[in-house]
Parts: sequence; C-alpha cells; structure tokens
Amino acid sequence: MALVALQLALGRTRIASRGMILGSIALSIAMLVASLSLPKAATLLFVLWLIVAIGAAWRLPAEALGQRARRAALVSLLLFNFLLVRQSAVLGPALSWHLFHVLVAVWLLAVWLVLLPSSVARENQNAATPMSDM
Repeated sequence: MALVALQLALGRTRIASRGMILGSIALSIAMLVASLSLPKAATLLFVLWLIVAIGAAWRLPAEALGQRARRAALVSLLLFNFLLVRQSAVLGPALSWHLFHVLVAVWLLAVWLVLLPSSVARENQNAATPMSDM
C-alpha cells in the first residue's frame, strides 16, 4: 500500500485526485500502526486492505465497464492467492510456497499495469479507433 501511495503522491498514475492521494497515505499509516500494535489481526487487516484496493481499482476512470472489471480482477489476484494458494494443504508446502511467490510477482506486474498512466491513453485510443471491416 505504501508503494501505491508513493506512486499516487508522485503523480505517476492516472489518479490525480488529492483526496485519493491523502486517503492512500493515511490508510498506509493506519495499516502499519494497526499491524504493529495488533500482530494477530495482521491477516484480517491485509484482507481488508485488499478489498479496499479492489474497490479502488474498480473506481478508476474507465470508458467501459469491461475495463473496470479487468482492473478489479487484476488487483483481486492477490486476494485469491492469499486465501487459496498460500499454505494450501492440497498443493503441499513447497509447491504452495513457490506458486504463492510467483503469483505475488504477477500481482505486482498487474498493479503496475493498472496504475500505468500510458495505459489510459492506449485504452482511450483503442476505444476511439473504429475497427475496419475486412
């Protein structure tokens, strides 16, 4: 969350709202304080943060509903990973550990794509360009 807040503050994302920047910084600080003071609640706080992140990805400006759904799905990858892959009894400890970390890397790439400013221009350009008949 702190990395996302930093990207928002530096203006390197498609989000320019001052409220979103201040809210993400405040949420980062609150999550850090809460997880340090209540270590047993860290998992619950992490899941709650992911739900907030999915909602924030949904609220990003988009031309079409499909774009919003795609962004929210990309961000929700970590929630799926955290709840179903991490320490899975079905996968075994070694495979579960490796798959979890691979999916974390994929999620980081997905968040980067969701926050990437140039993807807005590309999505808008693709939406504005009519498809030619073949």
